[in-house]
Formats: sequence, structure tokens, C-alpha cells
Amino acid sequence: MILTLQRYVSRELLKTFALTAVGLTLTFSLCGGVMNMIQADVLKAVQVAKILALVLPVATTLTLPVSALFACAIVYGRLAADREFDACKASGINIIRLLLPALGLSLFTGVFTFAFANYLIPRFIEQLDSIVKGDMQRVVYQALKTKGYGKFEGYYLHADQTHLFDDGPELKTILIKNAAFVQFERDELTRCGTAEAAQFDFSTDPASKTATLGATLKKVRLLDLSREQLFEDEERPFTPVGLRTEMKLNPKWLDLSQLWYYRKHPTELPTGRSRMLKLQGLVREAQFYRYVREQIESPKKMIELGDGRLRYQIRAGAVRLDSESFRPELSKVQVVEYYKNGKRTYDADSCRIEATRGGSSGTAPYAALTLGGKVVMVDSSDPKHRIERRKWDLDRVGLSELLAVLPPMPDDRTLLGDYSTPASMKVDLPSVGLGSRVDDAREADRRNVFSVRQNLTGLVHSRLAFSTSSLVILALAAALGIIFRGGQMLTAFVISFIPGLLVVVMNIMGRQLSGNPDTFVVGLSVIWAGIAIVALADVVVLAKYLKR
Repeated sequence: MILTLQRYVSRELLKTFALTAVGLTLTFSLCGGVMNMIQADVLKAVQVAKILALVLPVATTLTLPVSALFACAIVYGRLAADREFDACKASGINIIRLLLPALGLSLFTGVFTFAFANYLIPRFIEQLDSIVKGDMQRVVYQALKTKGYGKFEGYYLHADQTHLFDDGPELKTILIKNAAFVQFERDELTRCGTAEAAQFDFSTDPASKTATLGATLKKVRLLDLSREQLFEDEERPFTPVGLRTEMKLNPKWLDLSQLWYYRKHPTELPTGRSRMLKLQGLVREAQFYRYVREQIESPKKMIELGDGRLRYQIRAGAVRLDSESFRPELSKVQVVEYYKNGKRTYDADSCRIEATRGGSSGTAPYAALTLGGKVVMVDSSDPKHRIERRKWDLDRVGLSELLAVLPPMPDDRTLLGDYSTPASMKVDLPSVGLGSRVDDAREADRRNVFSVRQNLTGLVHSRLAFSTSSLVILALAAALGIIFRGGQMLTAFVISFIPGLLVVVMNIMGRQLSGNPDTFVVGLSVIWAGIAIVALADVVVLAKYLKR
């Protein structure tokens, strides 16, 4: 008898659960986020179909727990409204045993949610990203059409007219007419201008599946604000650069094994590695400044900078390092610039040397020299002609040859110290003697890495708690459906959300609290407290109210 009743309840549960899951998933997918992606009308029909095939499982993971809650509340509520549980009690059947189908559904929902959220969804997201990145030129084209501008190699380019040409599977072109552009270096506007046309060529290597972007501006009028000069070029090409085709790694899309790995090695996350590279760049810059001071204060009182194209020989009477930026400021300076056919000699009251980055990739180290005070220049081609200025910006010179003589780069542990516990974060980092800017950046990065590590830990607990919550939520939803004898869909729907909403709110609250060093343990406790409260409610409802 009891098996027959359990099969009957299970059949009703599965039918209601399946219909609700299908309806919610289609509504969420087709009427929500997916339609916003499909509005980018440059996508092809095949790409849209692939996107739908990948997004539907992701949406199912979100709608399945809601569907299970709804099914338990409405099925058990309808059975109670029809007095079927009263008949079971009159026959001597334990009502608690009729909740086993709800327990089975909760196990299925928990396992499904755990597997999809922790292992399958990250793969779907990666595949979804590869579909969009596979047609990178269409993404750029859509950005130019909708936003009116795009970014390329430090240039912000506005397009009056944009045309897309599909020349085949390996080469695609975007043609722009009546373009205007501005260029920024270190967040400062340095150049602006116009071009009658611009051509972007996207080439793809089928073997490595890497994309390369090259661009050419035609009939260019360029104003160089730093040099106060106007240029006119028939063509201005750019060095082809590789496009970033991999997905921007978001921790919430990592699988469980990756979360545990990055929790132990937070500096290896792409965002963490990017910050570490910037920190190492600051350290290298400060090491270069210290090397400049050491050479000027040596008996030679001279330093040479060169890159094969250009070479400077710098002499100074004194040198001082700024306490914050660590940049060297030289006084009573003589700079000899050696170029292909001769040399120029600059005598100046002061000289500021600043390390910067340039080149097509933005990673090549350069040094910029700015002469100030009274600056006098004499060229070897005409020694009698002297040019005087109050300020003179010399051409940048590469530092690749100089990097070999600088001290080795400290490792991550030396730069960031111990960030494993909240107690270790209260201990100040020892200075590395490279200026307050480097020390401040080290401390900021250490706090960021510690915060990332805590957030990853909180995310792991959040996922585990969310998957586990279905074990206690569905039993409570079924019991509430029996007690209130709802029978109506609206009543059952509201009842099903009461325990689920509590768990979700406390899960989100706990995850936010776990990101704060002072409330880390409290946050983890709050994540699991929601499940504990619902479990306690299960005991009270099943042991006391349901027996009535």
C-alpha cells in the first residue's frame, strides 16, 4: 500500500516538476538574457542556435530548484486539500513516509545543481564565449555601430560610417569613413586628429585559432599636443596585434577544482597576475631610478642610456630621488645625444628621468628625459648655432639593454609577504627600500590578494550550501503545503518561496560578509545558518504541526 502511494505521489511530483522546469527555463532563456544577446543582429542563425543550446542548461540550473519547490508545495498542498492525507492517517499510514518522494526529488535537485554549477556550467560559459570571440570582427563592428567608437592601441576612434566585409573564413575587414580619433598615454591626451578612412583587417590562423588585428588610417591629419606639431600622412599603419580571445576569467564561472586551486594560489588568477605584473613594473622602475642615482653618484658622475637607435650620455652635478615617486631629479646637467650622423649637446639646469612603457604591446620599457630651467642645445653639424628653451622633451630611449644589470626581480612571496590569515594581515610589510610608492602598492596588492582568497573561500561555501539547501527546503515546502492546504497555485507558489528565499538571502549576505577580513568567520556562519534554520523548522513542523 505504502509503495503504491509513494509511486502515485512521485508521479505527480515529477509531472508538475517537469512542466514547471520547462516553462520557467524557456521563459528565463528566451525572454531574458538570451534575447538581449541575440539583439546583436550580426550573429548568424547557426551561432544563435549554438548559443541557445549552451544557455538552456545554464538557465536550467537556476530554475530547477524553484521548480522543485513549486512542485512539492502544490502537489502536497492539493493532496491535503483533497483530504487524501486524512484517509491515509485513518488507514494507519505514517504521513512522514509519504514525504520520501519529496526527499528523493531534493536529492536529485541537489546533485544536479552541484554538478552543473561546479563543473558543467563553466564549460558551457567557455564555449559560449568562444562562439562570440570566434567572430571578433562582428563584435567590433557592432560596437562601432551601437556605441559610435572603438578602442585600438591606445586610440579612441569615432566612425561616421562603418561597413563590414566578409572576405572568407581567414580574413575579414571593417572599413570606416570620416573617422576622428584621440590618443592617450598614461591617461593623458597626447594626440588627436581625423582620417578620411580607416581599415581594420582581422586575420585568423586556422591551426592555432588565434586572431590578429591590423589597422591603417588613410589621409590623416594629426595634431601632436606634446610637441605642438601638426602632421599630415597619406597612410598611418599600426603594428598588427594579437586579439584577446580567451574568456575573461570570472571566479563565479570557475569549477570547484579551479576554485580550490586559485584559493591556494590567488596571484595566479588573471586579475591577480595582471596586478602582480604592474607591481613588478613599479619595482623595476624604482630599481632603474636607484641605478641612475648610483651611477651619477659614482666617481664617473655619468650614466649612459641607449637602444641601438639612440644613445644618451648624461652627466650631472647632483641627483635626488623623490621620496614618493622615487623618480630622479638631476641638477647641473649635460646630455650628449648620439644619433646616426652626429651628436647634440644639451646643457640644462635640471633633468627629470621617467620610466615609461611603449611599443605595440605596451610592455617595452623606455626612459623619457625632460630638461628644464635654462636649456641650451648645440648640434655638431652647426656648432656655432645655439638654441635656447625653458623646457625640452627629448626622444624616448629604450632600456632593454639596461635591464640585464638591474637586480633580479623579487618573487611574489617576498613582495606580498604572508597573507594566509587575518592575523598575518595585521603585520606591516617590511620596506624594500624602493620608495613609498612601491611599498604602498605592495600593501594594496597584498590586501587585494587576501580579499580575493577570502572571496573564493566564501564562494566555495556558498556553492556547497546552495546545493545542500534543497535537502531541507523541499521537505519544508511539502510540509507547509500540507498544513496550509493551499490547493491554489498562487498560494503554493508563495509558500514554496518562503524557505528558499530565506536561504538565498542569507547565502548572499554571508558571501558578502566573508569578503571582509573582520567578518570572514561570521560570513561563513551566516551562509550555513540559513540551512540550519530551515532544518530546525523541518524538525518543528514535521514533529509537531504535521502530526495534528
